[in-house]
Amino acid sequence: MHIVGHGGSGKKKFKQQYSIRKEKNVFFHRAIDTPYLLGGKNKINLVCATSEPFGLTIPESLSRGIPVISTRSGGPQEVLNSEYLYDVDDVNGCVLSIEEVIKSYQHHSIRAHKIGRASCRERVCQYV
Repeated sequence: MHIVGHGGSGKKKFKQQYSIRKEKNVFFHRAIDTPYLLGGKNKINLVCATSEPFGLTIPESLSRGIPVISTRSGGPQEVLNSEYLYDVDDVNGCVLSIEEVIKSYQHHSIRAHKIGRASCRERVCQYV
C-alpha cells in the first residue's frame, strides 16, 4: 500500500491500514503530483481529512476510475454516495468501506469512472 500525504496525515492513514490487514507492505510518500503512477493495479483514494472543503484528488481519482472513500468532512459529502463515506475517527467504518470496495473492485471502479470530473463539477456547482 502506498500512502501519499503530508504532515500528520500519514499516522492516521497508517493506523487505518494496519487495522485492516496488519500488513507490513506500506510505503509512505510526501505529497506528489502523480500518485496515480505508483505501483499496484487496484487503487483506492482514501481521504482521511477532518475538514475538507473540496479536494481536487476526488474528481481526479474518479475520472481515472479510482474509487474514493472519504470521511464525512464537508466537500466529499456533496460528491460521493454515502456508501463511500465514514465518520471522522471511525476506523471501523473506514475499514468496512475499504473491504466493500475490495470485494467488488471492478464494480466500484466503473461507478467511480461514471461519476468522473464533469459530474463532480455539476454536483459542486449546485451549491456555489
